[in-house]
Amino acid sequence: MDARLVGLILLAVIALYAVLTFNRFVQMRHRVTNAWQQVEIQLSTRDRLVDQLLELDALHAEHQREMVGEILQARQRLAECNGVGPCAEANLAMREALTRFLTIVEDYPNAPEIADSLVRQIGRAEDKVAFTQQFYNDRVTALNTKLDMFPSRWVGKLAKVSRAELFDAEPSRAMPTLRA
Repeated sequence: MDARLVGLILLAVIALYAVLTFNRFVQMRHRVTNAWQQVEIQLSTRDRLVDQLLELDALHAEHQREMVGEILQARQRLAECNGVGPCAEANLAMREALTRFLTIVEDYPNAPEIADSLVRQIGRAEDKVAFTQQFYNDRVTALNTKLDMFPSRWVGKLAKVSRAELFDAEPSRAMPTLRA
């Protein structure tokens, strides 16, 4: 075979590899974006449930006003956060405030039945938030690993693919369980 033909074949193989790797990065970036959107959906669902719980007049005893204020501040931080890091911090603050509040609601003697139902729904929403965060982090890890590997690292640099940020939040503490 002629050296020119070998060179063309080698160039074609390298070009094919670059195109396939670039397309894989595009696919991975879309998966990371989709996973982040799923986290936001679950955070929004939890937020709506918290709204419903805070609207219950029977739960606004004087000793709970401070905790309600903490939850409202955490919700505001979560609503205003931009990027994964700040959202992870805001989510942790919300989770901690909710845990303290739900512990008191559970012990509240005159809590209406709907409060018990909302507490259980918020617990399930917390589980879903934790799952979607884990799924997001799995997608981010796959992308970042591919960017660290040779020779796909070169294609990533040429295509200006950047590393994604992990949702680095403290593991979810167990939500309070209601007495039967």
